[in-house]
Amino acid sequence: MSSNRRNNRGRGPDPLLELGRRRATRTPGPENAPAPDPSASYAIIADIAILLASPSDLTGILNKIVDGIIKVTGCERGFLMLREPDGGFSTFTGRYADMAKWEESDTPEISHTVRDRVADTHEPFAVSDLRLLDDFKTSDSIQAGGLVAAVCLPLVYRDELIGVIYADSTHMLPRPLDDNHQVLSAFATQASFAIENARNHGELEKGTGRDQKRDSPLAQKFTGDGMATRNKAMHEVIATVEKIAPSHITVLMHGETGTGKEVYARAIHRLSPRSGRPFIPVNCSGMPHELVESILFGHVRGAFSGAVADRPGLFEAADGGTLFLDEIGDMPLATQPKLLRVLETREVARVGDESVFRKVDVRIIAATHRDLSAAVESRAFRDDLFSRLNGAQIHLPPLRERREDIIPLAEYFLARSSAESGIPQPLLSAGARALLLANPWAGNVRGLKGAIEFGVHFRDERNVIQAGAIERFLGAAGAAPPPRDSSTLKAQMERYEESLLRQALAEHGGNVSRTAEALGLSRQQLHAKINKYGILPPREA
Repeated sequence: MSSNRRNNRGRGPDPLLELGRRRATRTPGPENAPAPDPSASYAIIADIAILLASPSDLTGILNKIVDGIIKVTGCERGFLMLREPDGGFSTFTGRYADMAKWEESDTPEISHTVRDRVADTHEPFAVSDLRLLDDFKTSDSIQAGGLVAAVCLPLVYRDELIGVIYADSTHMLPRPLDDNHQVLSAFATQASFAIENARNHGELEKGTGRDQKRDSPLAQKFTGDGMATRNKAMHEVIATVEKIAPSHITVLMHGETGTGKEVYARAIHRLSPRSGRPFIPVNCSGMPHELVESILFGHVRGAFSGAVADRPGLFEAADGGTLFLDEIGDMPLATQPKLLRVLETREVARVGDESVFRKVDVRIIAATHRDLSAAVESRAFRDDLFSRLNGAQIHLPPLRERREDIIPLAEYFLARSSAESGIPQPLLSAGARALLLANPWAGNVRGLKGAIEFGVHFRDERNVIQAGAIERFLGAAGAAPPPRDSSTLKAQMERYEESLLRQALAEHGGNVSRTAEALGLSRQQLHAKINKYGILPPREA
């Protein structure tokens, strides 16, 4: 079983799943499916990109995506299924080329073999004739249901499986599915983004409910995963966010995957005068290259095959608000000069009508995990665009460079995950804490969040997360185990003891009496250990 599949377990009751259970009813589908028209898919993808700016219309967006897959592949029906906390699936929406077939049953029979394979591998599955595959010749869905073709796409967001899109047919498909690989991937990316964007929107509305007393004074003004910090570099990040948020300056963020670039981009937007206007995130690496300009700048009718109507782009959709260009380093080189022109003139020209320019008032926040300076040197990124984006710089350090934040962040995720699951908050055993502190966290804050959610699900009967649960997650996620150096057990335990002492002193503001009480030590014992490890003299009680 993949680690990503495990990571999703332990999630509490999901409002989206409840919404899906209510909405997975007889929804109107496309008319009888004609022969697939791949060219039309580009217009559909561009339309959906605009709809993504409106998270309130989640059902409309997902219906349009499933309709698009039915149209492009020639399948007879399609379903979008969300992952349940227990690892199962709940049908969010069902769409048919012939809606009369939907009336026959409210519970669709699908190929569970296909769906479960995609859930386990996170790889797309597309076969025009299942009868040719030995694995499926004896399948009930083929023998009894008469299935011939099937398409199943994993919906993955930030390395986590959140659902699948499944489509099938009782006849051979009129076009090889290999021809539509890129288009299908684009549909899956859009669906994943739409679902998570809706979840994030709901979380921002209701707040996270974090205990802010443990945060720094600056951090108390923010909410969101990874904001709690005691790290000096992160305090500087938050101070920068606070300083630049009220302005209109363009921002360029740099940080490894999982460090929270979008979280801080949203914080800048929320603290800015634009907070009442749209915040539209777009992943530059997830857009098909031939559609980047249409998605960003819009297009007019007839601009390309399948463009049957004028459509605004994301710049127009974000007018008055903020456009977050994630992974800007993956922007196609051919599009970069056009993006530069928009940034300089604050005007966009839709694809197919470069003679008409529309004024836009959009703040740009860009982010990347790449070294853009090196990309400029290798001519993979334009120097003038880099200079234009580089108005205010924010560097988010990896979690391994802010180890003092690991346990406080773990406690925050622990409180949130247990609240979502409706259980008393579990305790972290000393061994589990040691593993968390020792791990290099290649996945950064996002990886730590996954470990805690996994631990909540696999807590023991005493409601304690033991080291074994953390080890299982780290092993499944391919994380490096804690260092097995040549030092003695005593030396390793002393390093852990020093870490706990520093953490406890920080939690209690350097107060010796309260720290000693929390650790179960006398004041004299604590002073002895402080002297042993050369910790700076704390404030006396």
